[in-house]
Amino acid sequence: MNFESQTQRDCFERVRRWADEMYDVEDVELSLPSIRVIEGSAAVYISIIPFRDGDAWVELSALVIRGVDLTQSLLQFLLRENHGMRFAALSLDAKDDVWLKRYLQGSTLDKVEFTDALIEIALSADKLDGVIKERWGGR
Repeated sequence: MNFESQTQRDCFERVRRWADEMYDVEDVELSLPSIRVIEGSAAVYISIIPFRDGDAWVELSALVIRGVDLTQSLLQFLLRENHGMRFAALSLDAKDDVWLKRYLQGSTLDKVEFTDALIEIALSADKLDGVIKERWGGR
């Protein structure tokens, strides 16, 4: 893996260690240093993004659903869910896949903040996946 700063490398090693205490961790080939963990039907990708002045951001992202028609009722559901979320945001990518994401500042990140965010993303994505598949389909 290629790192742009020592802070990015240190953050990656710290986050990997914390994630490894909770889940089986897999390295994944993405454009950024990244790992993946699985919770139920949800795969959570943890990427370390370089930021200005040598800092880094931790991106937690989970693919919630793909291959679903973006009907008005589904979009309203997603917006209402998004409104009630405490620590994450739902989004659509260029392929209209639904993602759940959260960003954390790497240089000040502690274990409790990271593990709380990881659990929230993993459990929320796993729950949303089931609700959406049941009502609107998708995979």
